[in-house]
Amino acid sequence: IGSGALSRLNQFGIRVFQAAAANIEENIAMLMNDQLPQYTLQQCCGGNSQGGECAH
Repeated sequence: IGSGALSRLNQFGIRVFQAAAANIEENIAMLMNDQLPQYTLQQCCGGNSQGGECAH
């Protein structure tokens, strides 16, 4: 996710989390138990530095 998108979502009170488990059911359980890492601006895509592609 890009920093602009994350910033805009955060402005509206929407938090973005990184999936950490192998399937949706486990990720939802982790989310409900506050175990998923939340994305921060430091984790965002750095830009389109490789021929129009994201560098991550």
